[in-house]
Amino acid sequence: MRTSAKTLHFPLAGLDRSRSYRVATTPSEERIYATPIAMNVRGTDVFSGRYRGGSRPGLKKVSISNAPEIYTKPTTIYRGRKIYADGKLWYASRSGDITDFNVSGDGDDPSRPAMGKLGFASVNDAEDITAVFSIPNKTLFMATKRSTWAIEGDVTDGPLTRMAEYVGVISKDAWAYDGSVLYLVSSNGVYAYAQGQGFVKASDNVPNEIAAITEALCAYDPEHHALHIFTDKGDWYFDITSKAWWPQKYDTFYRPKARATTVVDGAHKLALLGNDGTWRVFDSDSTERVVSYVAIGPIRTSAREDMDGLLNELAATLAKDSSLVELTVHTGKTAEDSIDAANLGVVAWSYIVTGGNNYKMRPRVRGSWVTILMKSQGAWAFESMTAVTKALGGLR
Repeated sequence: MRTSAKTLHFPLAGLDRSRSYRVATTPSEERIYATPIAMNVRGTDVFSGRYRGGSRPGLKKVSISNAPEIYTKPTTIYRGRKIYADGKLWYASRSGDITDFNVSGDGDDPSRPAMGKLGFASVNDAEDITAVFSIPNKTLFMATKRSTWAIEGDVTDGPLTRMAEYVGVISKDAWAYDGSVLYLVSSNGVYAYAQGQGFVKASDNVPNEIAAITEALCAYDPEHHALHIFTDKGDWYFDITSKAWWPQKYDTFYRPKARATTVVDGAHKLALLGNDGTWRVFDSDSTERVVSYVAIGPIRTSAREDMDGLLNELAATLAKDSSLVELTVHTGKTAEDSIDAANLGVVAWSYIVTGGNNYKMRPRVRGSWVTILMKSQGAWAFESMTAVTKALGGLR
């Protein structure tokens, strides 16, 4: 029977369960493809930041000098004022004195404290303000879960203007700013806002899990141009460049309650304050135990839908400094069957590969479709993979 060599690629398009497995995951030289199974991996590798895929870096303790104040209410500092929201009302301190909120002073004083609500409804009918944030010194934003409002300039310069009627922010820390673009985690997706361009969806392929969240902390990662979104329904890494979504998992003590940007060895890095009160940054030298896995495929071994096939040979190359990675092969008569087998842990064949080149492997497992799961408890990066399949007779 005829054999065929297939070059397999790391699924740089991220997690995608929204389409047919064969459409989303079939390798192609013309496009990147996705995976239906992944955890603690991303497109940029842990060693050099190259787009070749692998495990995420771990978190490492760090001391930072610019630790931000942690607020219990939606709060920001804007043009020398402390702005916070409490329920349906917002309050702005005196300019230059963030402790003075006395609004009974001189109404002609431009530095005076101020307060107000959002929208045109009465206070009783107005929505609670969920987030307060800004483009520093330019625009102050306030949001409810369903709408976003803004003031250009100082809070005493003019009224709040509704910027988006159906785009809000789900909780006080569900936003991030990369220096030019704001990112908002809304109830119907993640949106990007740049001045003069309005609100646009940051990604059309938003995981279903994002739609179910009610609280989030969104943090911009300047080192990788990405968003970390920590939610009450699970954690995510969103690669802004490739628009890829990657699910992540952290130890309870490591999950953050605040974020900041710090400088480590001359590079700007995202710093996260864990539940244990420790600040950490992502670092390839971390001692955090990161269990990662990703599915390659499903891959069709036969020439036609009604034919059976064989995964005859497999060759894999990892980055030279990679930890041990377990390869498991999961088979099925359909693409869905092979993914189900991977999810259920039904293994047809397994092997351990090391960093660098590995000897050619001969699984010789039968199945019209195969999914290859890569799993590790250490740092690793993908380099290349080739599969040789063999078409057999009619499907039984």
